[in-house]
Amino acid sequence: MLDISNKAFLDGGPLQFSGSSNASIINQGTIHTGSGGVALIGGQVINEGLIRSDGGSINLLTGGTVQLNAGGTYTQADQDTLQNGISQTAGLIRNSGTLRATGALEVGGEVYLVSPGGTVLQEGLIAAAKQDNAGEESGGQVVITGDALELKSATIDASGADGGVTVNIGGGFQGGDPSIPNSQSTLVDAASVITADAKNTGDGGTVVLWSDGNTSFEGQIYA
Repeated sequence: MLDISNKAFLDGGPLQFSGSSNASIINQGTIHTGSGGVALIGGQVINEGLIRSDGGSINLLTGGTVQLNAGGTYTQADQDTLQNGISQTAGLIRNSGTLRATGALEVGGEVYLVSPGGTVLQEGLIAAAKQDNAGEESGGQVVITGDALELKSATIDASGADGGVTVNIGGGFQGGDPSIPNSQSTLVDAASVITADAKNTGDGGTVVLWSDGNTSFEGQIYA
C-alpha cells in the first residue's frame, strides 16, 4: 500500500500518498461510508464486493504517487508518473463488484478508477449521482483510466433525474485533459452499457472514450 506520514495526515488538506509497495488490496465484502468516502490505494486494487458511499467519493487508485484533495476526491498522479507512464508500483485495478456513490454536489457522487501505468478491468457496476441544495439530482462524475483499459459486461450509470454529468474512460475530451492520464488501449465489449441520461428534465451528460493507441468500442452509450 502507498503511505503518508502521520503528521501530513493530521495536518489535513491535500493528502499525498507514495511508496514502492506492490501489495494488493482485495475487498470481497461490504464497505459503506458517509461523506468521508472510500479510498483504496495500492499496487493492486481488486473489488469483488460492494463499496457504497452516501455523500463521499470512491477511489480505487494505483501509481507511484497519488493525491487526494481535502474532500477525498482524486486529483491526479504525480507528474513523473504521468510523463514516464509505467510506474514501479502501478499494477491492476479490477472491479467485478459494485461501486455506488451518491452525495451532495460539492463533495460526493464521484467514482475514480485510476492506474496510470497499469491495467484497469471493469466488469461490474458503477453508479454515481449528486444532489444539490435545491434537491435536484444530477449524475455524478466517473473517471476510469489506465495504461490498458478493458470494460467487459460493464454497467456505468452517471444519470440523474435532472441531468447527466460526465463519464471519462481512457482520458478527457480528445485526450487533452491534463488531470486524467490517457490510456494507451481502451477496449469496450458489446455487453457494456454507459449511461449519462437526464431521466426527467434537463440535459444528458457527456461520455468520452479515448486512448492514445487502440480504441475499440462495441457497447452502448446513452446520454
